[in-house]
Amino acid sequence: MVSVSNQYKQETLYHNSMHGLDVTHSVYIFFAHSNAEKIAKTNVLDLLSIIIAALGHDIGHPGLANTYHINGSTDIAITYNDISVLENFHASTLFKTIRKTECNIFEKLTTIDYKILHNYLKYLLIISNTLNFHEYK
Repeated sequence: MVSVSNQYKQETLYHNSMHGLDVTHSVYIFFAHSNAEKIAKTNVLDLLSIIIAALGHDIGHPGLANTYHINGSTDIAITYNDISVLENFHASTLFKTIRKTECNIFEKLTTIDYKILHNYLKYLLIISNTLNFHEYK
């Protein structure tokens, strides 16, 4: 958690580590005080993915919107071909962090479970771009 928190830019007024923690806490409270996991028939990997996605959903956010990056042809926009630029950036940054030996909380997962978790995390991070809501139902 510390590695993820440290990668949030504190000078960013909104998308800083407090925002990441706030979203993570809200998601935790939602699941802890509702029947959502039973209704949605989620399993432990699903819940773990949701919590991790909440924690890292804006990791490294530069404080400027996708539109700014796309219109300005910034390096981030070019890297991700103008497609969910920041969401892809957040996913990439989060996965690079998780891959580090000292942060690899998934090292004991089977290859299959890791792929399931990885794909679900990607999905959760990409749909955090509200422009994608209509595509993922």
